[in-house]
Amino acid sequence: MASDETSYRRGHSYLTLAADADARKIVFVAKERDALTVAAFAQHLRAHKADPDNITAATIDMSPTFIKGISDHLPNVKITFDKFHGIAHASQALDEMCRREQKTTPLKGLRWDLLKDRRKPFSEQ
Repeated sequence: MASDETSYRRGHSYLTLAADADARKIVFVAKERDALTVAAFAQHLRAHKADPDNITAATIDMSPTFIKGISDHLPNVKITFDKFHGIAHASQALDEMCRREQKTTPLKGLRWDLLKDRRKPFSEQ
């Protein structure tokens, strides 16, 4: 299973999409984006003669509500966080670290060096 949300109108109107990652098809859409959305997804599966306990893997963003929903309603699932959100969090942490360090030690250009190819020493970049 792969799940994500997307906005569909101006403002804060969101849809949650759940897809069968193997079949590459959307199998569930809901207007909410909370833990109850996962409960509704599990109920949707039961209504269509599918067992939610058969789902063993899910890719989601790092939303605490989705994590809680999966833990509560899809007990056999191992969660993998999607790459986009993982990279976004790592980039934000790197920016914060560089800002803090810049106040005490000038590190001009260090962020660029850290984001380049790690297999090359800094002097070759």
